[in-house]
Amino acid sequence: MAAQPPSVQSFFQGSSPRPSPASKKSASSTIEPGDGFTAEEIDAVLHPKATASWTPDKDYEEVDIGSLVPGPQCVTFVGRVVNFYNQTSLSKMPRAAKGCVKVIYEDFVATQVSSRNWTCSDMVQVRLWYAKIDYHLRLGHLVSIWASHVSNGESGSLSVSSAPLLVSIFPERDRNCYLMVHENSDEGVQCKTPLGYRDGQQLAGLMTLSNFVDGGCDVANVKILVCVKSIGARKK
Repeated sequence: MAAQPPSVQSFFQGSSPRPSPASKKSASSTIEPGDGFTAEEIDAVLHPKATASWTPDKDYEEVDIGSLVPGPQCVTFVGRVVNFYNQTSLSKMPRAAKGCVKVIYEDFVATQVSSRNWTCSDMVQVRLWYAKIDYHLRLGHLVSIWASHVSNGESGSLSVSSAPLLVSIFPERDRNCYLMVHENSDEGVQCKTPLGYRDGQQLAGLMTLSNFVDGGCDVANVKILVCVKSIGARKK
């Protein structure tokens, strides 16, 4: 008997059958599609950290806060955070700042203004604008600031008579300004002259916390030296 020619079915017997649409749907539902980025890489873009290195392309004059004058000038100064307030922006523009941290810095530098009188501290207002970088400032932080312009202060929640000048910086968009927090290099000595200190004189009104509780609170212009351990709402 003559051999039968191969059929079409026998030709496809060695190949696997094509999956049905239902099986395709079930298989795709078990696989989570990704965009090729890890969670750490996404967080680095959405919440970038302030760059630790910055090389200025101009010469900046090192000055005390009390030596600042309004006008365009490349200056750098050091101070400690004594007050700050975060204000968010409502602008929906893609290039707009997301908000600014209004900070008051004080340098606590004792300067002789006459043969008998000394001034001990000067303050300046700084508006730190941000878009993506989170600046984790706290009271007492020692900070260096580089700026290209100093303005007269404006009335506001943090505007005080002893901080008449304003410095506005946006390090993410302006290469001529920068902010550095000295967390690792702060030895706790610089900019630490007590408010109201006079060289060679005892600080008036200084008392311990126990003396303040026992009746010292009735004394005018009292000063207490304490260590702040935490800031927040009372638990009880």
